[in-house]
Amino acid sequence: EIAEIDIELDLTTAKYEDGYTTIIGVVSNPRTFYSEYEIQSVKYYRNGGLSGNAVSYMLKADFYRKIYSTDDWYTYMVDRKNTDAFENVKLEADLDFQGIKADDIMVKHAFGRILDGNGHKIYNIDLQYGFNANNNTTFRRLFKGDVQYSGVVRNLFVENYKAGGEYFNSTKGKTYVSRAAGVFGTVYGLIENVHVKDVEITTYDYAGGLAAYLAASGELKDCSVTNLTLNYNDPDDANAESYIGGMVGRMNESRITHCYTQNVKITVDETKATFGIGGVVGYASNSVIDTAYAEGEIESRAQK
Repeated sequence: EIAEIDIELDLTTAKYEDGYTTIIGVVSNPRTFYSEYEIQSVKYYRNGGLSGNAVSYMLKADFYRKIYSTDDWYTYMVDRKNTDAFENVKLEADLDFQGIKADDIMVKHAFGRILDGNGHKIYNIDLQYGFNANNNTTFRRLFKGDVQYSGVVRNLFVENYKAGGEYFNSTKGKTYVSRAAGVFGTVYGLIENVHVKDVEITTYDYAGGLAAYLAASGELKDCSVTNLTLNYNDPDDANAESYIGGMVGRMNESRITHCYTQNVKITVDETKATFGIGGVVGYASNSVIDTAYAEGEIESRAQK
């Protein structure tokens, strides 16, 4: 018995060797779409009777919800009550988000499952539209929550993407800026074969074309950022420590493997404290960068 999934054993494949019996089975009809399922019990016939033992093993098998439309994206990636409600998802079509508001696109909770883009693209994503926050703590990025240690995003193209935002409140006479923009915020998991093209970001604090912060054990592998315009602007009443990169703002105890940025334009008008600005990474500590390059320009009036 396996929780949330059916199994059919082919008894004709039974093979006894070295004290173990091996039987091939087919798992199907998942009620939830995960990568691990609990084996709750094993039942067998012995001496003409049915016997069984309660066990605690895990079966590893990836099952996916299929995403065919932006409505499916909303159902399985946006309209989740909490982190535990996520399932593995796989795109089966390109998704055009033209005219769809930010709150119906952004993944709000920490993500610990698998998003497999399956070679498809998501495009025309404008998360800056409608930004009018009267604070400097608002996130406008595709993944508002962290990508957890178990989280994987792979085989995905993101094109014509706008993140972050800036809003001038004429009554207060203040400009407010979206914080820590990119496609991802903090990444503890794996981002693999994800390519971002035609990107516009306005933000402050941690800033990257792909991820704001690549944290402990996080990895970017075989990824790229092309045609990035990143405008960094510290709000008047914020006291941020800036980390600004074409791909990642800051990385710590993490890894970048076989990645590049090209046609990157980073403009830093004002910062109060800058730890680093770079074409690939703004600031790296206790990390590995294996085969990466950047092409573009950086204009900065940052303070150290």
